[in-house]
Amino acid sequence: MMAAVIAGCSGRQADNAGAEPRPRTQVTLTHISSGSIADTITVSGTTAYLKKSVVSAPIAGFIVRGAIQPGVRVRAGQSLFAIETREHRALEGMGGIVPAGRTSVRNATPGVVVDVMQQPGSYVTEGAPLCTIAETGSFVFELNVPPEQMKYFKPGRRCTVQLPDGTTVTAVTGLPLATMNTVSQVQQIVARGRTGFLPEGLNVKVTVITDDGRGSQMILPEDAVQSDDYMQHFWVMRLKNDSTAERVPVKVGNRNAGSVEVISPALSPSDRIILNGAYGLEDNARVTITK
Repeated sequence: MMAAVIAGCSGRQADNAGAEPRPRTQVTLTHISSGSIADTITVSGTTAYLKKSVVSAPIAGFIVRGAIQPGVRVRAGQSLFAIETREHRALEGMGGIVPAGRTSVRNATPGVVVDVMQQPGSYVTEGAPLCTIAETGSFVFELNVPPEQMKYFKPGRRCTVQLPDGTTVTAVTGLPLATMNTVSQVQQIVARGRTGFLPEGLNVKVTVITDDGRGSQMILPEDAVQSDDYMQHFWVMRLKNDSTAERVPVKVGNRNAGSVEVISPALSPSDRIILNGAYGLEDNARVTITK
């Protein structure tokens, strides 16, 4: 009987000896830093020109010169077209004294040519539209703001406009427009900022600060903070020793694209927090530190 027990123990020891060790998760580390993160709201927007003027023919006649095309920037007082009356054209071919019969059509305000309706050689009647010019001074960003966020976009509020190429422009909000987008149910607010020439209809992102932060806080990279599916509970994985990670529940504050404020508990700058590899780790998980 004793021999059987000894044989059984020897068999189990042999099985344990042949078992493979638990695999360890490779992780990289980070540390707490100090700082403050402002709480922000970002909405969409588009570029627009609020004032567009139609340049019309002051007299009936033939267009003998048209020096503009869509997209061209024009100065105030610049000659855009020259119109020759029908009588002037008829008498000019007969010789002798020809009365003045050419009129230069000039622009009243600086702007950008949106479209051109007439070309040289065309006959136009008095009052016929020649071109449309968007006034440079009427350039704005039109912000699409949901009704529940209107309190953050009151007139005179500074905001940051991000263009598609990544550059940013500081702008100031103005009064809301009288119309609302009936499909998306957002209120349109204008914002003005100094910028170079931009075409109409350009999509932009507009960010406004709603909370300047709570002073100096503990800051961690966003990838170091884990959460449940409902974003209600948060935690970090901290090393207890060189091979074991423990789960530490935390309360978070403001966040931005890459960082998160940790409100509590108090963490030490010397604490080794897992940055990469923490997703799905359980409490007391076995890990291997990599660089």
